[in-house]
Amino acid sequence: IFYFLFKNINYQLLMVELKFAVVNNYSFSVSMELDLGDTSVRDMSLPVVWSRDVAREKSNFLVEALTNVEVEEKSTRGVTPIDINEVSEFLSSSSSNALFAYKTLFPKSANITVNITKHQDTVVLVTSIDKCKFDVTVAEDGQYLHKVTMSVRNTQRQYLRTKLPKKFMLWSTVVGGHAIKPAIDAEGQVMIPLEKSHGDSKQKQFVVELIYLIQGPPMKSNGKLNLEFAIIDIPINILLVTLYLPNTYSYRNFDGTVRKTQYFSSNQMIVSQAHEMKSRALESNLMSNCQAMQTNPMMYDSCNEELEMDDDDVYVASKTKVGVVPVLVEFPQVGRQFLFEKLLINSEPQNITVSYNRNNNGSCSVL
Repeated sequence: IFYFLFKNINYQLLMVELKFAVVNNYSFSVSMELDLGDTSVRDMSLPVVWSRDVAREKSNFLVEALTNVEVEEKSTRGVTPIDINEVSEFLSSSSSNALFAYKTLFPKSANITVNITKHQDTVVLVTSIDKCKFDVTVAEDGQYLHKVTMSVRNTQRQYLRTKLPKKFMLWSTVVGGHAIKPAIDAEGQVMIPLEKSHGDSKQKQFVVELIYLIQGPPMKSNGKLNLEFAIIDIPINILLVTLYLPNTYSYRNFDGTVRKTQYFSSNQMIVSQAHEMKSRALESNLMSNCQAMQTNPMMYDSCNEELEMDDDDVYVASKTKVGVVPVLVEFPQVGRQFLFEKLLINSEPQNITVSYNRNNNGSCSVL
């Protein structure tokens, strides 16, 4: 195809020449653009295309907004407004956000004038945490072990940033079932690389797991605990806290920003990354063993001996491992359990305070 463009004062002429003669119907598309000079334009006449030396030409026009602009119809001439579903199949199939539709038999005399207004873009949420669960085990010597498990959706962000309490020691970080090594930025915040939630219309969730240790003052015969939690820079829909306190104390006056509850409002269980990683290690080991058994059937009995059950009733490979299996930290859940819950958190600091007294008989009570 050869084409020639001739410019005139009132219009531009596009001449198309084909290499070979066309017997049946022939279609071709022309793409063009017009520089508006500004993001907002008043009394804009939309460009119209027509064919020369044609007695009757059935034309459809479709106005579509591809960006965040507001299009207002100012005036029309020589066209008839129609429903968007009445336009040609070619136009309807190539449009996703149609605003106005028109038809005419004489496109040369058609005119459509609109006002185009570009509004300021706003920031939208590209990352969210549907559920965030803190498990905290408190030891009498003042050590607080925190396990944070988050169910995350992410489309664009590269890192999750979290501000941990003072004197923290990071033990483990797992993202999507893979142990990763986080970084620390100039402000001292821990940076955890995130996955992307692409793949389906519901934006697949993945789990981020963080375990860290806080060194606080040792517990005395009586006093008050002040538990501070990591500040996460992503909005959280539901925050759940399970607190494990020593059995040799009695507790009263629970206070803070998170509400104490007898039970969680719904089943908010998040799959542990440790279980997922152990399952992957088992699957990898079994695949390797099965491939070996195809060439040496005598290995069948020895393969069964390479599996054992751990304390969490999860099969893991104990002898033969394929590749490097990351170190997993088992979180101890020891002591009296207390539950807390809060909805809708946007990077605010959270804390729980509780008064305690040592029991002389070594039992635990809650006042």
